[in-house]
Amino acid sequence: MNDTEKKAPGFMIYNETAQTFLIMNNAAAGIVIKAASEYYLNGTLPEFDARNENEKTASIIFSFVRQAIDRGQAGYEAKVEGGRKGARKRYGTSS
Repeated sequence: MNDTEKKAPGFMIYNETAQTFLIMNNAAAGIVIKAASEYYLNGTLPEFDARNENEKTASIIFSFVRQAIDRGQAGYEAKVEGGRKGARKRYGTSS
């Protein structure tokens, strides 16, 4: 994402992921939520320790959460661009 693009105002935890959180232990679920937050806010990919069972589980679940965050951001960017095109067409601006 470049400086002119804006980040979506948040990310969604979809039904499938929420159900997965319910069957995970709190430690692993917390690791996923923190990793997702760091990824969303800073674009930082987490490093998971495959020797730690909670982190191993979190790594698997995070891969799905990451895809959802990326899809949400792409949808947001498309919506913003559609709004820009509509404004240009309506008002003749170059925004």
